[in-house]
Amino acid sequence: MKKPMLAVIALASMGLALAAYQASHKPADGTSCLASNSCDVVMNSAYSSLFGIPVVLIGLAGFCCVFGLCRIN
Repeated sequence: MKKPMLAVIALASMGLALAAYQASHKPADGTSCLASNSCDVVMNSAYSSLFGIPVVLIGLAGFCCVFGLCRIN
């Protein structure tokens, strides 16, 4: 496997892990944010969902597709 493909797989797996973390920790009290205590403001804003689907789940699906397509090659 070529080095650029390994880099894409590594980045996709990191994105997958971060998206899974955010999807599993719905912030009610601001404890899921690593940087500050204002993540609940962002996760509960009007921009946190698209057509009723949380954006973090869309990202999770996207990273799964990228990871899967890279593993096929």
